[in-house]
Amino acid sequence: MRHPNDDENRLPQEVILLASIAELLNSLDLDTVLARTLSLLTESVGADRGSFFVFSPTSTTAERYIIHRDLPPERSQMVVEQVLQSGLAGWVYRQRQAALVNDTLNDPRWVTFPDDPLPIRSALCVPFMVAERINGIMTLECFQPGQFTEADLRLATTVANQAALTLHNAQLFHRVETQQRQLQAVLQSTHAPILTVTASGQIRLANPAALAMIGLSASSITGQPLEALEHCAVCPAVAQRIAAGETRFELHDETAQRDYDVQVSSWREGDSGEAGYVIVFNDITTLKDLDRLKTQMIRTTSHDLRNPLMVILGYTEMMLAELDPDSPQFERVAEITKVTQRMLDTVTQLLSLERIESTIRGTGELFCPLDLIQDVVAGLAPLVARKGHTVTIHLPETRPRVRGAPALLREAFLNLIDNAIQYTPDGGQIDVHASVDWERRRFDFAVEDNGYGIPRHLQADLFKQFYRARQPGTERIPGTGLGLSLVKATVEHHGGEVWFESAPGVGSTFGFWLPLPEGEEALETVGA
Repeated sequence: MRHPNDDENRLPQEVILLASIAELLNSLDLDTVLARTLSLLTESVGADRGSFFVFSPTSTTAERYIIHRDLPPERSQMVVEQVLQSGLAGWVYRQRQAALVNDTLNDPRWVTFPDDPLPIRSALCVPFMVAERINGIMTLECFQPGQFTEADLRLATTVANQAALTLHNAQLFHRVETQQRQLQAVLQSTHAPILTVTASGQIRLANPAALAMIGLSASSITGQPLEALEHCAVCPAVAQRIAAGETRFELHDETAQRDYDVQVSSWREGDSGEAGYVIVFNDITTLKDLDRLKTQMIRTTSHDLRNPLMVILGYTEMMLAELDPDSPQFERVAEITKVTQRMLDTVTQLLSLERIESTIRGTGELFCPLDLIQDVVAGLAPLVARKGHTVTIHLPETRPRVRGAPALLREAFLNLIDNAIQYTPDGGQIDVHASVDWERRRFDFAVEDNGYGIPRHLQADLFKQFYRARQPGTERIPGTGLGLSLVKATVEHHGGEVWFESAPGVGSTFGFWLPLPEGEEALETVGA
């Protein structure tokens, strides 16, 4: 119990207490704020011990706590959860107000644990609130009943109100420090080079992998512009691509013989308004090496196969010319001819894909694609007549020009129009559309048919190599499964994009667009 003269000394003690709490305002160390606040208030009101719970900003879970029990961590966590669920601290949290318990034996809000060394008989509990949110709860305890008064409760509430913002700031600082440590650990451990640069391109941060790629120390590159690091060829190249507005691209480091898939993400600091980019270099050298090996193998194998297949095909055609069409030998040789032709078509299309991949986007000659379309339709006239189709061509009045490889685009037109003819039952309607969108500066092409159509579950892989959407009615249609992948590769290497729409029993529309060159080059002049 308190001495009678304690009340006479109360005012000076309260002033000293509040002054001591005020000294904590500039502290950002969470452990210091918690321990010092608890110690000052425990001593001021004559408590024997106290506890402090600090809550997560996104839940009611106590993310940190101080309790005067020597318990294993899992047991401590269980005690805290039980107190918050059915004890005095939980009541204060739910009611959002302070509480005073003169005798715990007569108050159902108090939870007693069997392993408590001495029973607590009186307690007071106050919430720490910022902007109507409780971010902490402090409980002061005494082994004697009736230890605390209403004056003690008011003092504890005043201290809580004064220290709540300090606690909040210390929580935020602790959270930021934790996140920074986690980020630093991630940056240090990741194998991908990572650079953080300002909007003007000055380097702010580089992880060890990035320093190894550049070949310089952190102190020598921090604050340096990317384009100034000329001894590392990828840095000036990245600066140029970012300036051009690109956010994902591939780069080759000729010196180190490495290939990178570079991803650029923007960042902005809310308070300072400073902005910049995070640049991640994903090393894809192994994948590129495998791709180069694949391309070389395709090129070598295809070239080696083409000549023997052409010889076989030539001899089988000669044999067919000499055999009786009604003889069994004729049927066998005809089957050999058909299979050989199919193999030759596959080899030819593989070579076309390899030729497309080796073509550099944006290069080539200027030409009018309308001539290619008309030429392809004219060449397919015998097949159209054999199937009894009606083919209508819709061309624009103007003659646009695109830049690229006419031979490759002719194959793209041929593949789409031939597919429409093949995958439409006899007597169908084929519409070939070509138009110009001057506002978006692009040439549009589409082939529409009223054929079999493609079920939705077969559409996802249509442009993959060797894929064919098998369905009733199309079993005997010849093909290698390379045509649409060839179209896609051709269009994308010319800077365009493919698209399609299809429904079973209704038909399909396959199309693509190509970019138009700038200025007067996009339009063919009369007499040109």
